[in-house]
Amino acid sequence: MEISQVVKDKRKEQKLTQDQLAEKIFVSKKTISNWENGRTTPDIESLIRIAHLFELSLDSLLLEGSNIVEDIKKREKLAELTQVYWLGPVITEILLLILLYLPSGNMENRWMLGVIVIAAITNLLSIIYFKGKIYGLKGMEEKLNKELKYMRISGLVFLTIVLLFLFIIYNFY
Repeated sequence: MEISQVVKDKRKEQKLTQDQLAEKIFVSKKTISNWENGRTTPDIESLIRIAHLFELSLDSLLLEGSNIVEDIKKREKLAELTQVYWLGPVITEILLLILLYLPSGNMENRWMLGVIVIAAITNLLSIIYFKGKIYGLKGMEEKLNKELKYMRISGLVFLTIVLLFLFIIYNFY
């Protein structure tokens, strides 16, 4: 039996409303509704509270609703990815901005500008990669494909603007 059905059946068995159950396990009524309709699954802390409240073993909850274990693994992986999602690109962009405003010394400004543009493009690609991984873990591949379609269009526009900018700088300065 799926965890959604277990929660719903046990709640009704104990004659609890969704509000009452939510209050007992410290979540919102909407969260209970989402669990019971199978839209989301409880996190590990909520599972422990549910098991305690309904006098169930965690083994039975986790084994009966095997999708729970997979969901917990996905959430852990998602949390790991989310922590580093912006770290690299943000640090690189800050360093590139610093590089942009430092006196050029013996370096040629055109060369520095090219490096900055290449770094910005590689950061954009890493953001797209991580976003794809996160959407994959969330099971939102359709949304990712739709966004990639728009990213391709905006990427081509961005690339055209950058190339025009570089062309102007290299030819007129």
